[in-house]
Amino acid sequence: MHVFAAPVVEAAHGRQLDLPTVLEAEEMATNGVLAVLGNGEQVRVGKPAFVEEVVGALARPTLEAGETAVYVAVDDELAGVIVLSDPVREHARHTIERLRSFGASEFVLVTGDVAPTARSVADGIGITTVHAETTPQGKVDVVASLQPRPVMMVGDGINDAPVLAAADVGIAMAGRGATAASESASAVVTSDDLSGSPTSSRSRAAR
Repeated sequence: MHVFAAPVVEAAHGRQLDLPTVLEAEEMATNGVLAVLGNGEQVRVGKPAFVEEVVGALARPTLEAGETAVYVAVDDELAGVIVLSDPVREHARHTIERLRSFGASEFVLVTGDVAPTARSVADGIGITTVHAETTPQGKVDVVASLQPRPVMMVGDGINDAPVLAAADVGIAMAGRGATAASESASAVVTSDDLSGSPTSSRSRAAR
């Protein structure tokens, strides 16, 4: 199950909601999920631009740091917006400071998240350059264009396998079972603790 889907389903069960029967579902890469319910209704769940394709322009809620919004449409009508809290990993700021002490000169956040979410996360951990709402190929293009080299990319495996392979040093965070990312990366941090990435990158660079 997608990392965003699990807490939504858990919350629905906690409220004792009856979940509809799903006849088929397809993940639309980097956008969301398109599903057909047992009653024939078509449901879109995902990014605002994905839902706007069928409902028209949306009013986007103001998000706090660490929050992201998931939009839901049933057929051609907006059904609602689910706001999820996705806290920044505990050691993120410390990890960036440690990498600076090792000589890293530039930090860039490249993400498929919408711009307000990406900006709030970047501000919270001390990153100034942000590329938001990027596709997997867009991430590869951004990393390929970065200077100076070498470039290290840290990813958690959600559509990150291509860019981890494209970076000079790719570090996969495998704490969430990111198999594809682990196979594409130069090194793997087997826990969900970012603080191991500086040591992994130094070891890899020394080989």
